[in-house]
This record gives sequence, structure tokens and C-alpha cells, in this order.
Amino acid sequence: MTLDALGVDFGDRDVFYAPDEWNQEGYFERRDIIDLNSRIITGFARTQGALPSGVGQVRYLLQPSSRSMIRRAQLFSEQIKRTADILGDIFVKDPRFALTLPAWHPYVRQVIVSLRRPDHVALSLKRRQRVPLRVSYGFWNYHARALLALQHEHVHYVDFDVLAGESPDAELTGLARFLGLETSSCDLRAALASKFAPQLKHFDSGVPAQLPSPTDELWEELSARRRAAGH
Repeated sequence: MTLDALGVDFGDRDVFYAPDEWNQEGYFERRDIIDLNSRIITGFARTQGALPSGVGQVRYLLQPSSRSMIRRAQLFSEQIKRTADILGDIFVKDPRFALTLPAWHPYVRQVIVSLRRPDHVALSLKRRQRVPLRVSYGFWNYHARALLALQHEHVHYVDFDVLAGESPDAELTGLARFLGLETSSCDLRAALASKFAPQLKHFDSGVPAQLPSPTDELWEELSARRRAAGH
């Protein structure tokens, strides 16, 4: 929503994943991208029926290996290229890119990584999909390791909690600078306020949870990566 507020083009909204009980405002994820990324990760589409979706979600939670994803990405290489050619300069959003970006790398000019506290993510997974916390933290770790291995020339990190907090100006200014936008901090804050829905920020008690040791280490590494990038 923040990027949309800043005027970033996400293309035809008719192809977005439909709103649901968890996000009545709607998502900015394209169904074709969700399905293609899901096929790369699990072999199954995410939005093409209950059975393939269910099997795919279970496989996703089992954390497919990078070797299997590389193999499937090769099978879908022509479809990836065709899709990238059709999209052109349109921005696309999908958390699965944390795992599949190497397959898309030749066609991606900029990457924005949104970081959110792992305890908030784990609690959201537990509530929305009834995933046990131990599994949820492992799932977060899975994506965090992939992000730490990410190699791209133009990457910008955004701290979701700072952006959604009371002092988002520096975060907004850095994001606008990365996108090449010349906008005042007042205009940026107004744009954010016009789009951001506070009710969509679940499970923020204000008191950080005690993270499992592996998760805590990965979170510190990602936070350090963000700081080193100048954020």
C-alpha cells in the first residue's frame, strides 16, 4: 500500500489476489505471479483450486530445497521470461520472491525487501493458518536465510514496524530516494496516511517476544544488513 501511495505502478488490479477476512482493503499480489512462484517452490499453483493450493501450502511449509527450486525454475524459464516481458516496468509484490528471485534476476531492476519482526509474522501464521509457533518460526527462518543469500545490484530494505509507527519520515524518504521520487517529507507522510490501514497491523503488543535463538540470530543479521545499506 505504501508504494501505491507513492505512485508506483502495480498494473491491472483485476488480476490481484482478492480481498479476504484478513485484508478487506485488498492485496497487491498478482495471481499469475503468486502461481508461478508457487510452482517454482512447490510444483503447485496457489490460486487454481483448493486441492493444488492445499498440497502446495503443505509442501511450502516443509521448506523445499534450493536444489529442487532451481530444477523447477529451469522448467519454467520460458514462462518466467514471457511474464517478465509482459510486465515490463510494473512493480510486483510477493513474499515468495525471497526464495525465487534468482530465477527472475535477469529481469529485475530493483528489489525492495520489507522486514517485519519474526514474532509478528509467526503469530499471524498461527492465527490465519493455524500453523504452530515452532513451525512458523522455522518458516520465517527459511525465508530469512534466503534473503541473507540474496544477490542483486539494487536492493533497498524497509522496516515495516518503523514505517507503520509514529516516526516514518526517514523510512519514507529513503524509500522515495531509492525509487527516484522527488517528494517532500510532508507529502510522503500524507500519502502514507491516505493508504495505510492500522487495523491490518496485527499482533503488535509493543513488547517484543523472546525469539528462539536461531530466529534471533537471523533477525540480527538482517537488521545489520539493513543498517549497512544505510537505512
